[in-house]
Amino acid sequence: MKTTVQTNINAKVRATLKHQKPLCGDCSGFADERLLEKCKSVCGKADKIETSEACPSFAPAVRKLTPVSQNANFEPMVEMIAALPDDSLRVMASILYNEKRTRKAGFFFGQKVYVRYRGANGSNYLSNFMIAHVMYVSNEHYRLMSMDGRCVLTFGIQCAPNIFTVEKFAALRQKMLKKNKLVDPDVERLLSKRFRAEEEHELNLTKESAIGNITTIDKVFKENGIRRSKKKTTTLIDLVASAANGFDVSKQAGKYDPDVDRDKGKGKEKTAKSGGDIIFSVGAGSEY
Repeated sequence: MKTTVQTNINAKVRATLKHQKPLCGDCSGFADERLLEKCKSVCGKADKIETSEACPSFAPAVRKLTPVSQNANFEPMVEMIAALPDDSLRVMASILYNEKRTRKAGFFFGQKVYVRYRGANGSNYLSNFMIAHVMYVSNEHYRLMSMDGRCVLTFGIQCAPNIFTVEKFAALRQKMLKKNKLVDPDVERLLSKRFRAEEEHELNLTKESAIGNITTIDKVFKENGIRRSKKKTTTLIDLVASAANGFDVSKQAGKYDPDVDRDKGKGKEKTAKSGGDIIFSVGAGSEY
């Protein structure tokens, strides 16, 4: 049964990435230079529109990258691309082609998010959430992953209310802390099937969740005995490493991230007192 489910998920993912192809608007021949001898001018002044399917003469419109090349982060990006193994190039290209759709949904590649992975829908306790990162968003699903790409979960588009950006989760977190909602008393309750990951893994409580900690997708996989991919996805690791050389990812997002800014670089769990209660929190530095 699970094999069939995974096969269906893989087919859906392939279908999403398959349609991420270059278009005429991405080609230098559309507005910058005449590539086709049969055309008297650039294709944009002929019979092509930006969304037309690219022809065999396609050449990337590199002039669109001029603002990027003048940015201080351009060199780290070049180094990152150069370090990508050959078999990761098409994956990275597919993700980038899909990035416009991901951004339209309010997210971006590599973004840290909080996901409700347990409890009744709307049951707000810190123990019911885990940290993951966005791979991409399509019209049908959210593809979330761990930082190293070894743990991946697919959530249907209907699960949007259970996936929070750092900014949106900050307000919810404060409400939970104020009401001392650390551990959900119903430790056996799973999300209704409609809102579970499509892989149909049984995501039981982790040790961190049991003490009121916000856990991570890595530990959910490990403690529930879910098989993790042997091969790490270097794209996200290299992206973050390269970005760290040029700018602070959390500041780039424009908001304060308590998990990153409070515990950055620390490999141990931190505890803080709030209103006399011990609040356990996992620093991103320990996992990511």
